[in-house]
Amino acid sequence: MTAYLVRRLALAVPTVLGVVTLVFLLVHLIPGDPIDVMLGETAHVVDKARLRHQMGLDRPLPIQYGRYLRQLMRGDLGRSLHSRRPVRRLIVARYPATIELAGAALLVALLIAIPLGLVAAARPRSTADAVCRGVAVLGASMPNFWLGPLLILIFAIGLEWTPVSGRGSLAHLVLPALTLGLGMAAVMTRMLRATLLDRLGDDYIRTAYAKGAGAARVFLKHALRNAALPVVSVLGLQAGALLAGTIITETIFSWPGIGRLTLLAIQTRDYPLVQGCVLVVALSYVVVNLATDVLYGVLDPRLRKQP
Repeated sequence: MTAYLVRRLALAVPTVLGVVTLVFLLVHLIPGDPIDVMLGETAHVVDKARLRHQMGLDRPLPIQYGRYLRQLMRGDLGRSLHSRRPVRRLIVARYPATIELAGAALLVALLIAIPLGLVAAARPRSTADAVCRGVAVLGASMPNFWLGPLLILIFAIGLEWTPVSGRGSLAHLVLPALTLGLGMAAVMTRMLRATLLDRLGDDYIRTAYAKGAGAARVFLKHALRNAALPVVSVLGLQAGALLAGTIITETIFSWPGIGRLTLLAIQTRDYPLVQGCVLVVALSYVVVNLATDVLYGVLDPRLRKQP
């Protein structure tokens, strides 16, 4: 298992370097001049040139990239052009809220997808199967920017069961978590159903029945365990996508997370803050996929022996 972990970590290193490079290039290709944002477009040309030299923006792009890498190795993400505070502090203050929302959405997705997937696979082509698949299609067809306001109108304004927006009690978390989690639950439900149906036709399932094992034991212990690997793959991809999806959801519900911070940074052309937020989200995605690879090795020992 140790060798498997070392191989996964070694593969993650060039991925992280590629993410850092791509984020640096994309942010530097955004139209607009950060000096104009800081001083205003009416500032004197000499003042702009002096500040551009102080920030190193007049140097060639490779030199700026090398400086950026050295700063990252020290944990320095620069300073916000808008608030003049360190970017790292701004992100650290907002990141826990995003993790809380993404974790709650993941829990919602699992609580919905597992029962629906099991019921649909246990009774294929039945009424229960049709209902479960219909719920999955409905969840997949509702985008966050439409579902969020709809939930606010029904549960927050109409029924007054939950707060409209903000972060505080558990009630504040319900609607944003549902908005993020329903789409993920739809994908996982369909994947779990399809994978379970494939596994139920395998030879080892017939062998288990021949040995006298009950239907529930065969279904839950043998079929579900062997169907977990593709589901974990989808789970890892969807969990990473949750971090990117929080930008819309956090804006709708005024959730003080890194997604909303990213949007505010884009609106104010705060390039260091945009760069820091995008980098943290991208690296979080890499970490989630690395954790998924490790979970592969736990679920299927055969993968540990592969190069």
